[in-house]
Amino acid sequence: MERGVLVFVEAGFRLGIRRKEWVQPDVSVVSQDQDQRATISDDYLEGAPLVAIEVISPGNTAEWVERKLGKYFENGAREVWVVYPKTHRVWRYAGLDAPAVVEHGAFTSPLLPAFEMDLAEICK
Repeated sequence: MERGVLVFVEAGFRLGIRRKEWVQPDVSVVSQDQDQRATISDDYLEGAPLVAIEVISPGNTAEWVERKLGKYFENGAREVWVVYPKTHRVWRYAGLDAPAVVEHGAFTSPLLPAFEMDLAEICK
């Protein structure tokens, strides 16, 4: 993993000015030098992760995914990866208005160039 990043599994992030809204990505990457640094307090991290990774399960709807993307990007996330295990694809978003990049096989991110994710290994 990249130097200067922390990886969490199912960590909660408090969002927004009043911090009453929160999200819990399946996996999250937090950079130690993010502008809005996430800090651990009261069992939550404050602000959005650098990269949020959501693994789609049968109960997730398109509306749910779209709402969650909005929450992440409105609160400072730089990328969101939406993983579809059944099709072995990842839709990598770099913003609400940016087109998604569909990844398959092994891929990396401009934010984490030394890290490579191999979907064939993960989506067995």
